[in-house]
Amino acid sequence: MVDIHHWITAPQFGAMFALAQAAPGPNMMVVTLIGWHVAGWQGVLVTSLATFGPSSRRDGANDRDGQRRLRPERSQSACHHCAFYDALNQPATKDVAALLVQSTSPTWVSCGGNDACLPREKVIAAFKKRGEDVPDLAWKIVELVVAGDRVIVRGEGSGTPKTLFLGVQPGGKAFRVMAIDIHNIADDKMVRSYHVEDWAGAIRQLTAQ
Repeated sequence: MVDIHHWITAPQFGAMFALAQAAPGPNMMVVTLIGWHVAGWQGVLVTSLATFGPSSRRDGANDRDGQRRLRPERSQSACHHCAFYDALNQPATKDVAALLVQSTSPTWVSCGGNDACLPREKVIAAFKKRGEDVPDLAWKIVELVVAGDRVIVRGEGSGTPKTLFLGVQPGGKAFRVMAIDIHNIADDKMVRSYHVEDWAGAIRQLTAQ
């Protein structure tokens, strides 16, 4: 560019390189600046497409491949989480065991902490107990993100306890809490889940004066 094609001088190249380094974005922005200097907006278009187009196309293809590998919202057959969350909506009226068998592997565990994981049988029992305590329990998916073999869910749980719940006697008050779940998927089944719920917020709501 400087010595062979003589498109720009050495000081101009140095200034453009410094500007590209200072600007946000990739360091290869200097190529776009040189294109603008040599051929105006046409140079900007050609150099930008030539520099960033191939990698953008590759990354986009990889992303589409990842979405094809796991896009549970596309169809019920690929919806690894659907039966699981169905079991959380009025569990007392559902066949919780069948729904969890449908959505999880036999060795699936649900972890509420780094070392606090429960096997499927205990989670089934916990869901049933939750349904007895909160007959109108509702659990909806607010946001869902698919990342490779993981499904991340921001959910919302709500209900009105009818028995002792979280150490609070029933008083006709309802709760609504946020939950974050991360499900690992393998062979079309959930194999491990991590979850965090704002049960402290539920206690505050149920005991509010």
